[in-house]
Amino acid sequence: MKRREAPGVRGARNEIICVLDLLRQGFTVYRNVAAHGVVDLLAWKRGRVIKIQVKSEVGRHGLRRNDVLAVVTSDGLLRYRVRNRKIARLFEESRVVRSISPAKTRVVGKKA
Repeated sequence: MKRREAPGVRGARNEIICVLDLLRQGFTVYRNVAAHGVVDLLAWKRGRVIKIQVKSEVGRHGLRRNDVLAVVTSDGLLRYRVRNRKIARLFEESRVVRSISPAKTRVVGKKA
């Protein structure tokens, strides 16, 4: 029988997946040392500091106080949802989302 992964372990693994991808894209990345912080990662590129929240595929998450929501699926795929086009230009691929209400988000554009 396969053991289920603890949520803290899964979260740390997903953050590492995101950090490696951001480094590959040319970002300088800092991880939050606090276990329960508002921001998981700070990334810097072209003089711009970006706040990133990393989540698993479970549930629907909005951007809230962060600039980027990085969603890591159960099969290891990583998708970025960003607050605006300025931030989207820093990424190889991302989706710009606009909050309609705290419970709903809608895709308004895609950068390929």
